[in-house]
Amino acid sequence: MRNLRNIGHGVFRVPDSSSATALPISASCWDVSRDEVIAACGPTPGDARIELLRIAKNAHHISPAQLQSQSIASWDALSPNENGEPDAIVGMHYFSDTLTTCVIMAGGDMITVTEDEEGVAIPGEAHVEIVGTLLPSIAGARWSPDEELLVVATGDAKVVFMSRSWHVITEVGLSVDDLKLSKHVSVGWGKKETQFQGRGAKAKALRDPTIPEKVDEGTLSQNDDGRCSISWRGDGAYVAINFLQEGVRRVIRVYNRDGELDSVSEPVDGLDGSLSWRPEGNLIAGIQRLPDRVDVAFFERNGLRHGQFTLRAPADSPAVLDNVALEWNSDSTVLAVILKDRIQLWTMGNYHWYLKQEVLCLDSIGAKGQRPLFSWNVETPLRFAAAVASKVLVNEYALTVYRGPTTAPHDHGAVAVVDGQIIKFTPFRTCNPPPPMSMCELEVESPIIDVAFSTDCSSMAVLHRVGISFFTLEAKGPRLSNPKLLSMAPFGNTESQSYDESLLQVGFSSPRELHVLRMTDDLELLRCDFGSQEAKSWFKADASSIVTIASPGSASIEGLDVPADDPEKDERCRSIERGGRLVTAIPTKMALVLQMPRGNLETIYPRAMVLAGIRKLVEQKDYGSAFATCRTQRVDMNILFDHRPEQFLDNVGLFLDQVKDPANIDLFLSSLKEEDVTQTMYRDTKTAGSQPPDPKAAVKPGKTNIVCEAVLQRLRAQRKANLQNIITAHVCKSPPALDDGLLVVAELMQEDSALAERAVEHICFLADVNQLYDHALGLYNLDLTILVAQQSQRDPREYLPFVQELHKMPVLKRQFTIDDKLEHWEKALDHLKALNDFEQVKSYIVEHTLYQHALAIYRHEEQHHRAITDLFAAYLKSTSHFKEAGLAYESLDNFADATDCYLKAGATCWRECLYAAQQQNPPLAPAKLSEIATSLADALREAKDHASAATIHLDYLASVPSAIQHLCKGYLFADALRLAALHNRTDLLPTAIDTGLAEALSSSTEFLADCKAQLLAQVPRIAELRLKAREDPLAFYEGENPFGGRTAGAGADIPDDISVAASGVSTSASLFTRYTNKGGAGSVGTVGTGVSRATSKNRRREEKKRARGRKGTVYEEEYLVNSVRRLVERVEAATAEVERLVWGLARRGMAERARAVEELMAGVLEACRKAVGEVWPADDTVGGGGGGVGEGGVEPTRDPGCGGVSAGWGGWGAV
Repeated sequence: MRNLRNIGHGVFRVPDSSSATALPISASCWDVSRDEVIAACGPTPGDARIELLRIAKNAHHISPAQLQSQSIASWDALSPNENGEPDAIVGMHYFSDTLTTCVIMAGGDMITVTEDEEGVAIPGEAHVEIVGTLLPSIAGARWSPDEELLVVATGDAKVVFMSRSWHVITEVGLSVDDLKLSKHVSVGWGKKETQFQGRGAKAKALRDPTIPEKVDEGTLSQNDDGRCSISWRGDGAYVAINFLQEGVRRVIRVYNRDGELDSVSEPVDGLDGSLSWRPEGNLIAGIQRLPDRVDVAFFERNGLRHGQFTLRAPADSPAVLDNVALEWNSDSTVLAVILKDRIQLWTMGNYHWYLKQEVLCLDSIGAKGQRPLFSWNVETPLRFAAAVASKVLVNEYALTVYRGPTTAPHDHGAVAVVDGQIIKFTPFRTCNPPPPMSMCELEVESPIIDVAFSTDCSSMAVLHRVGISFFTLEAKGPRLSNPKLLSMAPFGNTESQSYDESLLQVGFSSPRELHVLRMTDDLELLRCDFGSQEAKSWFKADASSIVTIASPGSASIEGLDVPADDPEKDERCRSIERGGRLVTAIPTKMALVLQMPRGNLETIYPRAMVLAGIRKLVEQKDYGSAFATCRTQRVDMNILFDHRPEQFLDNVGLFLDQVKDPANIDLFLSSLKEEDVTQTMYRDTKTAGSQPPDPKAAVKPGKTNIVCEAVLQRLRAQRKANLQNIITAHVCKSPPALDDGLLVVAELMQEDSALAERAVEHICFLADVNQLYDHALGLYNLDLTILVAQQSQRDPREYLPFVQELHKMPVLKRQFTIDDKLEHWEKALDHLKALNDFEQVKSYIVEHTLYQHALAIYRHEEQHHRAITDLFAAYLKSTSHFKEAGLAYESLDNFADATDCYLKAGATCWRECLYAAQQQNPPLAPAKLSEIATSLADALREAKDHASAATIHLDYLASVPSAIQHLCKGYLFADALRLAALHNRTDLLPTAIDTGLAEALSSSTEFLADCKAQLLAQVPRIAELRLKAREDPLAFYEGENPFGGRTAGAGADIPDDISVAASGVSTSASLFTRYTNKGGAGSVGTVGTGVSRATSKNRRREEKKRARGRKGTVYEEEYLVNSVRRLVERVEAATAEVERLVWGLARRGMAERARAVEELMAGVLEACRKAVGEVWPADDTVGGGGGGVGEGGVEPTRDPGCGGVSAGWGGWGAV
């Protein structure tokens, strides 16, 4: 679908080309480093001189198209022929790295012309040298693409491979024996005796279409000029030589770089001397002359034919095909066919060859009909230089699509494809034919140069050499009819071209006014108005309206928002076939037309384009079109509401009127969900940017019910007409309002039984019929229940007897039976209460554990309420909820059972238990009360609640020594001293309190000493393990170094190609997966699937290893870090107890002991602070060792609980 548009144009004319002494241009090549053309002039029969010119842009000329020349060198070429005919140039190549031009003469001389580094300032300064001569002559020569090899075909049928330094690598002969090395296998096709001739085939004279009518034998063409052509493959691995084998046929031989023959071509009648190997390497192009046409024939590397296409010649000059040459451009997209007076540029798409441009190259000197000298620029694939005797033409093209406007409402997708004099026109909004087909074909007077469309897609202009053909485009609704030729404006004598290649581009300034850009002595802009009476007159436009761009890459794309390549998160991204190109966009259809690399077309609907179109339709309140688009493109219907919720609720009636079809309304209602799709799957990433979606904003609780209720309000006015949608709206609520839908059916049963049956069928289609049966039964409507049951697969023998039995029951009994069957036990209990059968109520409560509901409904009936409470208390006691059971018994004044429950509840209810025990009537015996108090005190002692135990001993057991003993065990020495003084028991000071102080001192000293020893042992070990992990992670995690011994530093003695990071495709245990049960030797199945092979047994085994933290394992560091963490937390918790111990020792005159424990505590605190700084440093980023976020999974933290140690310690200076 792409065409060639001229974007660069330049001409160089030989000075005094009209004089007899002018040297014609005889060869040309590119200097790609300077983007300039090197041209050679001469020799001629009267002048043996050869002049080498450099053709470049003229900085001082007013026109950018006028090129200037600079002489590089000149020398005389002696004639190698006895008859005095001048020598000829058969090949020329420029080496940019050495500033050297290599000229190869037909007489055998190989000449190099070397310039200086600054460029030639004075003609003649370049160094000219004949580096060698090949006898008897040179028929053809070509340098390889990498400029390292030169292949020369000599006049005595030999091929010489030479290096850049002019050394002969190999020399092979072009003999007839080469044809015997053909790899082609003949299966007898074309021979009558090998063809299947059936009875029907003989009768009807049928033949196999796969068998050619004629087998070529390699007959020579009458126009064969005997030339030799050489062409390299793009990668330089192979070279093809087209050589005329005298007396046999013309043969294409393929050699490798070592000069070894790889293949020869099959016999082809009329094969010409032209040859060009496509740089991609899949095709070798040649010319085949047939009696009625001239074809470009293609060969594979093995020499077999691979298709062809026919060349086109003007009807008035068919002789232009007498001399043809071929050249592929560097990216294999364009094939140049060089004829006598013109150059044709061909491209291929979908196996069809298009003639995209035809450039005339007329020669003012007239050098015996010699065809133009043609060369592509290797660095710029679509730039070429074409030289004839009197001038050099430099053109540059760009591949572009001739498309119409892409803005609505004029986006008809109009595309024009150039094929010689034919325009293949297709409006893709109307139809989408596969190339090379089109909706219609338009033919003009001469080959097409450029095509343009007006901005409103009402007209199309076709520029060709004769003039401009103006076509009108008429739209009939969304479709575009075939273009109609309105007028053709020819170029008259006044505006005639000063040379034939001047027309460049055409464009619209208004729907009826055209401008043509052409080149004469300067850029000119011609204007023609097809809307006026002077439609065929051309006028020169104001030169100020010409806009030039310095370079094609100067356009800014800063405003273009290019998203990241993440199709899963950004709807603007979409994966397509590699090499696909955009043909046109049709926003009205929300479609893009793409052309794949082979040439076939694909129409896609990008999600971003579709969503943008739906959003626009919703904003325009065109809900009908938006719904149709959602349904066609499979877009979630929720976007119709979520994009503009308030607008939708205000225009529910408009939505229903536009959608109309009840089935479509049902489809919309059934797709509703509690999610804002504009925040999740259809998030507008263009406006939201790369910010992650908010999970809370993505949930819209109650959205479904709001929309369904709004639809129901509109539909209830005409219930019968909208019955289907009303039922759907009820069923689609969240949760489904099945009862409301069934009530609608129940109302219809009283009005129209046929309509009710249809309604039942619809609701049974939407919901589970078994659930509907239960809901219908729960409405106590037995007729509705039977109607629903008839739509199910239930056996009437199952439900009819049950329904008949219900008909016989009283109303309350029937409702109770129904709710009991449906397991609606609370509703059944309500009906049972209405029946006034409290004994059955109690058994029903116990059977279905309905205590709380029963208490609620009997809260105003005290007697029944107390009975139910007693049942509830017994139930709680039986289920071991003793505290709640005690509360229930206490509310019933049953303090005996309450005391028992509180006692069983444990030490936490000691206050409630003692209260209930003292409230019993008759009162408990003192011995029993003391027994209960003793039991509670023992429980509190085991729970280490020494303060509460001391309270019980003091208040209920009257044991001051026991109370003081418990206070001392709880480090509450101040309270112990207070009690001793309060009860005047100074005798307990040395016996109980001092003894408690001594025991507490011993316990605390032992605890602090153990903590200090543990820190001194574990913290250095952690540092040692981390040092090992940093210095040699391989040995640390694998247990040994497989590269021979433990390494002294990171990376020492480890091969360069070994990475410490785990490989995603490793089939063995990698560095950090040894202890994760992935990729190990025991792993089976596909590697890299991410499926965990760990069983629960293996996980438990690993957890045990992790908990043990055995020395030398990978879990040791994690175990030690967690151990230090727990130690610091214990020290922090013991700070208050040690402080109270220090104060108690000081008050009892034990200052030395107080000072000793205070110093020990200070030392442990300091050790904890240092440990925290070493184990959890502030910049801890350890990922592999324990304590980091690596194997151990422990998040590094700066203060694991020891911050309160230093802040809460008040022991300093206490003594």
